[in-house]
Amino acid sequence: MRTASIVTADPVSTVKAMSPIEARIRERHTAVHALLAQGHGIREIARELHIGGNTVRRTARAEAPEQLLAGRHQPRPSQLDPYKAHLDKRWSEGCTNAIEPHAELQELGYRTWR
Repeated sequence: MRTASIVTADPVSTVKAMSPIEARIRERHTAVHALLAQGHGIREIARELHIGGNTVRRTARAEAPEQLLAGRHQPRPSQLDPYKAHLDKRWSEGCTNAIEPHAELQELGYRTWR
């Protein structure tokens, strides 16, 4: 008789760690929808949770917390993006003073705003 072994992944490792902001948004969404289900109004919820009325309205319109999180964590492009590998290398070499890497970046083509 052959026994099938089932390997399950550790649930903690498979779930992405939540940022404090994401956790707060999820908690707020749960609280607002619970109070709405109990029949409380927007103003009353805002007073109860110590948040603005517009925040309550926006949270109430969202069916899931993911709708409130959409569009977050989209970093803007930086002027330093092409030079980040060089900066990381210099930092790992122990160069933590900004003057030297700045001069090196200018030699590599980086231009400051002026």
